[in-house]
Amino acid sequence: MLKTKMKRVVSMDPYQSRPINEEARVNLKYQILLQEYLELQKEFISKKRRLQNATVNRETLLAEVRFLRKKHKYLLKVQSPKGEQEFVQRKNSDICFYNVGEAVPKHQSPQFWNDGERSLDCGEAAKVVGKKK
Repeated sequence: MLKTKMKRVVSMDPYQSRPINEEARVNLKYQILLQEYLELQKEFISKKRRLQNATVNRETLLAEVRFLRKKHKYLLKVQSPKGEQEFVQRKNSDICFYNVGEAVPKHQSPQFWNDGERSLDCGEAAKVVGKKK
């Protein structure tokens, strides 16, 4: 029992070899395109999941902010009137409004009124108002 290996005979006819090469090339191109499509699909799915996770995290944070704002508003209502007045004074001292005609750039030296009094900046004015009450 001798086994002989048979070799496949490839036809050298130019008319038959062309369709075989065309078919192989089309098959190869199909496989490459299919592989690229599957990679893009995996990438799309992973990005979609990340986007969904980011959306969930965003919604969670927004819900926490809403809750904390409501809690802050409630706590401000519940506070004693004295504590509320102190809070309002502190809040008002942080925000200052100047008349455009009276505005002085910060790099200038302090201005004095005609009677010799120095004009007060926002922080100093709030301290004086707080002492008077």
